[in-house]
Amino acid sequence: VDRALEGAPEKWRADADAVRALSRLNSGDPHGALEIADQGAASADLGVVAAKAHERLNDRTGTIALIKASLRRGEGDNEFAAAAWRAGDWALTADAFDAVPPKEREKAAASRAALAALNNGANGLPASVRETLSDDPQTLAALAHMFKSAPAVSVRAIDALADYAAGVKKEKDFMERGIEAVTGDGR
Repeated sequence: VDRALEGAPEKWRADADAVRALSRLNSGDPHGALEIADQGAASADLGVVAAKAHERLNDRTGTIALIKASLRRGEGDNEFAAAAWRAGDWALTADAFDAVPPKEREKAAASRAALAALNNGANGLPASVRETLSDDPQTLAALAHMFKSAPAVSVRAIDALADYAAGVKKEKDFMERGIEAVTGDGR
């Protein structure tokens, strides 16, 4: 990839740097990706790759600092909101989602932003979430209901319930395979 992009014109440098950094990241070299990000032409795409590189290195502080710097430059991306969510910075998740241009906001990112706002103590859905989910009244109603009926809900509780459900499913699958092995017909 480096050789292919070696002579890229200056007007394509930001895109070329993002592709080069992503190539390094995908080949298992997050440090190399960050090196390119530090020296490359700043862009939202390169910022996303750098955020993912920080995540691979378990560098929560670096991830958060990079997202905040990107927001100061006016870059908004659903991936920044997702990275802030994974880093556990609820206020930053909402800020990152708000920075995404309205037409580019994704529904999954809107749900994360709503849950992050709830976990951060907000009393209602952020306007950006309402706007994004305006054509999905069921999801919008479900998220709004959480603010009314379950103000004490937390992401940790949601994660614990998800882990429990995953464990129950694994146990059920294990039992079904065992029964099928014994009876041969799955009954």
